[in-house]
Amino acid sequence: MDRWELRMTEAVPSLDRHKQPVKYMLGYLGVGVDGKVALDFHRLRDRAPYLFLSPALNKFYYALMGLRDFFVRSCKNLPEKVELWCDGKQVVLPPQTESFIVLNINSHAGGVELWPEYSMGGGMEG
Repeated sequence: MDRWELRMTEAVPSLDRHKQPVKYMLGYLGVGVDGKVALDFHRLRDRAPYLFLSPALNKFYYALMGLRDFFVRSCKNLPEKVELWCDGKQVVLPPQTESFIVLNINSHAGGVELWPEYSMGGGMEG
């Protein structure tokens, strides 16, 4: 299993270094719309668990929150708010970016293969 080290820093560094612990991730991290919709869903489920009666209804609420953000665009100008660095090099995000996903798995969102030309073993098929 692949395990990545993830370091997050604040734009204005805190004097308390314990506020910025190193995190390790398995899976993926959604930043922007992807993460906001997941967080909004989680918060609503915590506030009103009686609304979440079935998997179909859960998917409805999740889709509704995603649709709402499609119009509200709460993550517009994301490249002005975050910097993405990989292996010590800054990754320039296109100006219209509203979301990005950092992942070490080959699928996302319930099994959607992001790179179907690659096998689970990491090599190219064919």
